[in-house]
Amino acid sequence: MNRSTSGRSLAVIVSACTLFSLGVFNLAKGQSGASGSALSGPPTILAEYQARAPRKCASVKGPPSVAQASALIQCSMDGLAPRGLTLIQDVKIEEGTPRRFVSNTDAGLEGIDLNAMVIPLRGSYTSYFCNIVSPQFAPAGKSCQVSPIDSSPGWCWKTSFGDYSCKMLGGVLSFGRGPAPTTYGSGVTAVLPLSAAAKMPNPRQDSPSQSQQTQSDPSIWRDPATGLVWAGGANQSADPMPWQQATDHCTALKAGGASGWRLASIEELQTAFTHDLQKNVTLNGLGAWSSTMDGRLAAWGFNFNLRLRRSDPLTAQYYYWPLCVR
Repeated sequence: MNRSTSGRSLAVIVSACTLFSLGVFNLAKGQSGASGSALSGPPTILAEYQARAPRKCASVKGPPSVAQASALIQCSMDGLAPRGLTLIQDVKIEEGTPRRFVSNTDAGLEGIDLNAMVIPLRGSYTSYFCNIVSPQFAPAGKSCQVSPIDSSPGWCWKTSFGDYSCKMLGGVLSFGRGPAPTTYGSGVTAVLPLSAAAKMPNPRQDSPSQSQQTQSDPSIWRDPATGLVWAGGANQSADPMPWQQATDHCTALKAGGASGWRLASIEELQTAFTHDLQKNVTLNGLGAWSSTMDGRLAAWGFNFNLRLRRSDPLTAQYYYWPLCVR
């Protein structure tokens, strides 16, 4: 091989290596930018819970990847309250085809941009509700109530500030016990086809009311997405009670100058929490009875902290308060 041919071959090899290196760099950069780990730093540990702190995410300005959506779900649903620590783990989701805003299902999404497309989600996750570790009441390794949610719908939406939020609905509450999470978990996400017409919970087809808070009683709130009016605070009982007593409490209630109150169905309770019921009205206790029966001797209740439902005997009186609706 002469020197001229050798020089040209070397130039081709160098050029190819350069292009390959640039391609790999750009691909890696794109993957890193779309990862959930890039949205927040390493978890910090809350010593009294022996668990990670609620996740905090950086702003996402474009439609999130599935990995980013998984992280945003944790950032929106994790929480620390006087009652305990709520953590979301093992998020596995599918993103559907973006669709237009639908009032009856999307009006309660905090800060939503009504002109932007909503990304429907479906998938699974595990919810943890953790107590402060103590040898008697919440020993290490069993300080958390663990509830796997096998199937749940959700949303990602653009806010009026231009960033994105994501969250999932709750599911059936269980009372399994386990150790507190110390990492963000390793949710396996995927982009799979999901019909744009995928159904979200839609308990009523009424036209939404424009009035959210009644003027006469600040403990009463009208959900603009469903038209349902909720009576919290002083309109609830001071203590938990069995199902029949809770039913009678709502039947006899006169609040906001109106009667005709009742226990909500379990679907109405779950949907109200996606519309931020807890931010608009004071709630007593840890959960509420629903009117939805589970056989002849049990009914569904809803846990406020975990946003999960659980079936309990009608005689149970330690977990649920009446939360009336009309």
